[in-house]
Amino acid sequence: MDKSRRRTVNVVVTCTARKSASASAQLMVRNLPYTGDISTKCELWKERLLSVGSDKRLPAFDLYQGDYWANIRRMVGAVQTKSCIDVRLWIASAGCGLICPSTLIPPYSATFAPYGADTVSSEIGELRQWWKLLSSIRIGNEAHRSISGLASEDPESLLLVTGSPAYLQAMADDLQQAVSKIRHGANLTILCRRGALPGELEQFKVHLTANMRSVVGGALISLSARVLAWLVCNHPLALNRPGIETALRQLNMDSGEFVVPKRKRATDEEIKDFISDRIEEDIRVSRSSVLTAFRRSGNAAEEKRFQMLFREVKEKVNVA
Repeated sequence: MDKSRRRTVNVVVTCTARKSASASAQLMVRNLPYTGDISTKCELWKERLLSVGSDKRLPAFDLYQGDYWANIRRMVGAVQTKSCIDVRLWIASAGCGLICPSTLIPPYSATFAPYGADTVSSEIGELRQWWKLLSSIRIGNEAHRSISGLASEDPESLLLVTGSPAYLQAMADDLQQAVSKIRHGANLTILCRRGALPGELEQFKVHLTANMRSVVGGALISLSARVLAWLVCNHPLALNRPGIETALRQLNMDSGEFVVPKRKRATDEEIKDFISDRIEEDIRVSRSSVLTAFRRSGNAAEEKRFQMLFREVKEKVNVA
């Protein structure tokens, strides 16, 4: 097929907390001095980000890790066999803004999630302001530093965005500006599992259900990435919103009820004791492998909570 006639699909995914290299103390949001002003806070962050030398930067595609990112890699691999579409991957990073996979960035720790140690803010207005301010960082050679910029450059292209409620809220103003620039409303699709979107964005949402895991597999945390890979692999010619709605309606029909294993809810102390035992056996053990072992033993723990407790135990071990 003539490449000039391939349909362009701009796919925006989110960054991951898990990375292939650890962030330095200065590139952890928790270590930014409190100023009471999100603009000043972001300026300090930008100074720290840009002060990191090129020898300490990695391509974004190689920096991000975990099950979610493994499925993004799978999607990218599948795209290379599809001559009918030109998928362009973009990453919505809470630390760097909108970047492409080849952008060289330093390891960092920043998130829009409300309960993380390195959360940017708990206020929606401040999250949106932070996202807007990040667009002014010239961290790479990207022509576009906003989602609305992608839509403005090619109004006929398809725009497929996926993310958690917190990330979608942070990008809401940018997304609303993109709506005014795309040629057809059906060209914009926002994949999300839960949570309402602000104002006019609600009409562009396609809801993902937990039952879809019976077909695409995996945990809820990576559901959007798995569905995205499934769509690109199986429906490359139907990536506008009506096509996606039809495909996911059928996926829902094909999905049996996902049965959640019955597990005992553990206390913080029980979780920390389990983590301590595993770390004592192997100081290099990963959080994900400990969580998997914990759940297989019949215990329940929400991932964010487990992550916080794992970090707490690990820090005590490092200090000791």
